[in-house]
Amino acid sequence: MNTINIAKYRKFSVVNEAVRWEGDAASAKAIVDWVCTTSGDSDIAWVTAGAHAGQLLIRIETLEGTMYANKGAWIIKGQQGEFYPVQDSIFQKTYATVERVVEDPQTVVDEQTEDFGLWFVAQSAEEEYLQAAIRRLHASIEDERL
Repeated sequence: MNTINIAKYRKFSVVNEAVRWEGDAASAKAIVDWVCTTSGDSDIAWVTAGAHAGQLLIRIETLEGTMYANKGAWIIKGQQGEFYPVQDSIFQKTYATVERVVEDPQTVVDEQTEDFGLWFVAQSAEEEYLQAAIRRLHASIEDERL
C-alpha cells in the first residue's frame, strides 16, 4: 500500500486593488479609464443579443482572454498588473478589506516590541507571521537580559 502525506496549506495572502461596478455608464467609463491607464485593455459593450441582451457590460482583456463584467461584478487588478472581473458572490468569499498594508514587516515588529504589543489576535496570515516574529524577538531580548 502506498503512503501519502497530507498536510494543510494556507493560500498566500496578497493585496490587490479592486472596485465594484454598480452597473451605470459613468462608473463603467471610470473603470475602463482605470484599466486602460494601467496598461490594460477594456471598453464598454452594449449587448444586443443573447443571454445578456439589453445589458451594459465592461469588456476586459485578461491573461486568459476576453471576459465581461456585469452589474455588481468586481474588477480586480492582479499582482502582475493584469485585470479580471470576479462575481460579487465569489469576491465576498475570498477577499476582505485591507486596513493597513504592511510593506516592511520588520517595522511592525519593532513598533510592537517597543510597546509590548505581543498579544493581539491575529486576523490574517500576515498578522500571524508578525506575531510569531514579535514573540521570537521578545524571547531573544528576554534571554539576553538573563
